[in-house]
Amino acid sequence: MSVKSVKLLFLLWICFSILIYGQCNYERIKYDNKTNEATLKLSPITLDLYETPLNGRIILASLIRIDNKFFIEIEITKDSKTQKLEPICFRQGTKLSFSLKNNTIISLFQREKKICGVNYYDKKNNYSSVSNYARFILTQQAYDELIQSEVILMKIIAKNYENTFVLKTELEEQFEDQIITTNPSRFFIDNIKCLTNPQFK
Repeated sequence: MSVKSVKLLFLLWICFSILIYGQCNYERIKYDNKTNEATLKLSPITLDLYETPLNGRIILASLIRIDNKFFIEIEITKDSKTQKLEPICFRQGTKLSFSLKNNTIISLFQREKKICGVNYYDKKNNYSSVSNYARFILTQQAYDELIQSEVILMKIIAKNYENTFVLKTELEEQFEDQIITTNPSRFFIDNIKCLTNPQFK
């Protein structure tokens, strides 16, 4: 059986598993015939949320698997009624560090040359909004550490940006009439298995 056939069967098995038994929430399940790449991307999970009447910030994270390579994609969206926000371009070498509960520090790096954010201005409400994106490759060593311990701090270091975020054990956000609860500190522990093995009820 060819590599292409194996990948296709693997992808079909995952799709079938998700439809019948799945507990994982996938944003994308894709097979590219041209590159023979199978892609799984989990729906974004909120890691941090900050809101005031005049400005706000939300940090989302998605885990991605492309064949046997794993990535974490970070989206930082800010809005403001008091200042005009400009997008950031995260470049190759941007560092994402995690301080774990077991005192280990894990660092990941962006390999893409440049990923630029996008901005939006709402004239009607006088709101400026910007979403910035970065994608980091997850090494085997980092994977082995991140599934063993909760994350306490997350830090992004780039040429034009540096910030540290405290990840809570539990975070509540209101979406329409529902309260959605996430566990940011357990982001890897709870979700990476959705890429290595689909979850069953």
